[in-house]
Amino acid sequence: IFHILVPTGANDAGKGTVDDLEIMFEKLEMDISAFAREMENLTLPVNKCSEDTIRVCSEGSYHSCDSQLPYASCPGNDYAVETCGKGNEGGCGALFDFTSSTVSVAPRSSNRHSLDVDDRIKDVICSSLPAEDYVIGVTKDSLPYWNSFSVNPPWLYFGSEDGVFRFLPGTPNECPGGKNEYDPTIRPWYVAASSGPKDVVLILDTSGSMENAGRLSIMQEAAKRVVNTLGISDYFAVVEFNERAYSLEGSDEYPLLQRATTDNKQRLMKKIDGLAPGGGTDFSSGFDLAFDIFKASEWNEMSTSCHKAILFLTDGAMGDDEASFFDLLNKRLGEYEDGNLPIIFTYSFGSGADETVPKRIACDYRGIWSDIKDGGNLGEAMGAYYKYFAYGLSADPGTDDFDLGFVAWTEPYEFSIGVGLGITASAPVYDRSVNPPILVGVVGGDISFAAMERALDKKEKEARDAVITKIVERSGASCKRLDLTDCQLESLRGYGSSDKKNQRATCGSCENSNIKPLKSILCESVNYPDDIWNNRFNQERTYEERACCKVGAEPRGANEYSYDEIVADHVCVEKSKTGLIVGITFAGGLVLAVAGYFILKFVRNRKMKRKKFTTALKAKGKEEAKFPLKLEDRDVIVVMPPPTAPLNENERI
Repeated sequence: IFHILVPTGANDAGKGTVDDLEIMFEKLEMDISAFAREMENLTLPVNKCSEDTIRVCSEGSYHSCDSQLPYASCPGNDYAVETCGKGNEGGCGALFDFTSSTVSVAPRSSNRHSLDVDDRIKDVICSSLPAEDYVIGVTKDSLPYWNSFSVNPPWLYFGSEDGVFRFLPGTPNECPGGKNEYDPTIRPWYVAASSGPKDVVLILDTSGSMENAGRLSIMQEAAKRVVNTLGISDYFAVVEFNERAYSLEGSDEYPLLQRATTDNKQRLMKKIDGLAPGGGTDFSSGFDLAFDIFKASEWNEMSTSCHKAILFLTDGAMGDDEASFFDLLNKRLGEYEDGNLPIIFTYSFGSGADETVPKRIACDYRGIWSDIKDGGNLGEAMGAYYKYFAYGLSADPGTDDFDLGFVAWTEPYEFSIGVGLGITASAPVYDRSVNPPILVGVVGGDISFAAMERALDKKEKEARDAVITKIVERSGASCKRLDLTDCQLESLRGYGSSDKKNQRATCGSCENSNIKPLKSILCESVNYPDDIWNNRFNQERTYEERACCKVGAEPRGANEYSYDEIVADHVCVEKSKTGLIVGITFAGGLVLAVAGYFILKFVRNRKMKRKKFTTALKAKGKEEAKFPLKLEDRDVIVVMPPPTAPLNENERI
């Protein structure tokens, strides 16, 4: 189902009101929800395990680091990346394919060049491939609406729980060292959609023993990773403790939670970087202050009034009395009603860490404990935290609790100087063939902030304030009930985001001793393709050789030119004195509609074998489509960089 909403100022750009902004939010939310339902339909066993799906999947996807695309053009203008050039006519730009998506796989889920993947990754890539037709169709249908604001339709994409990221239009990734580094599951747009609004307090152990084996630096990395994934609908605080506890922000006497804005997160991450080890270890002081922060924040309306989480990070070397400590926990947790208790996640750092008390906290109070060995996988160890809250957002369609599903919004953000602001709306995707549903991934859509400024006819700061207010209202409007069974909880304890079980992390609370990971069931009736990648023609090539091109050059097919021909005649890189080039790539407005006529012709041929597309598309495309197609009476289009763009220096963790 595609929803059409008519903006009040659609025919008079720049004369809109806040009502236009509200309509824009409603439209994007409905479209994102519809996209999430489409992805859920594609993940049903009857669809993803069909012979047609598996057959088309064979050599059907294009790897973001190593594959050449079947019909790559060099449109220039808004399609420019800093490495290549400004995208001006006669200059240099980057290759884009408006007929095919590109796929990246997180490093944790793949081997060399992320080409060698197991059946679970193949399952996601195969089931998501048919979404290309859906994205192309939705983009075409929504073009009139977004044209009314002189911007391109939002670009839609999908990130899976296993780290697969599919995006369209296809374009090569940077891939430092020849390997993809992007993991969608730790990005704010993904976490916000998969967890909903929440209050989070991190309790960080800075006692002297944390100096051993680099434990403090590992803990700092873990804490910053959590902070960086919080969304605008969340509130958070950071507490450090040794022989006593301190709040890293605000008064120690009256500390409060803070909204997880970009500024607040960056300021707290800098303070986390400044922590130093020393002193004793008083667990009680850290937890007591955390509960005080929750209570004071609720009184001062600095809270989501939704789910609460405490993340306790320590090496386990307890200095206070254990019995008194648990008496304190019983007292403070007794202040909450059943079903509304803060969820406690405990982490033991270091190979020689004492795990006794941190694990007991988790087992006694329906929490989750993880141990992070020296040099261990931080992402896998913290996976349960990211997944826990997702199971409160998985209400089935048609139930009173569903309400079109939850849609999260990010705060307006900017990746590079001169690009402008943009926001992301995202929604969780579940495997609803099982009960309760299992999180599969998240879909997202991005919109240029310029669209909102045009709709409101306000100056940037005024428009941004209005947008943030609306985003906060919408992101915090849904607080679903969390009701995990004992066996679901045991699965999260044992597996987190891994397929390998950590038996030591379980608490024995599930009668079924054969606990499985909370993941979709793989297809049993068919064999996954031996090779899902269409080609590897870009392997071992630099980004410039894979992506940079002459603006307006004829579209090229996969393996149409030899390596020597590409280097000699087709690579185009501008030398910029400033190094600042306004670029897009792939998280801003999707401009599939720029090539709308060609796309229509292409869709008619989608049933062809993917690896046979190149010759047919070249012959047809050279007659019927030239890039970029002109859109009459359009203002300058501001397009955002991709969610895969490198973090700013002050965001790196």
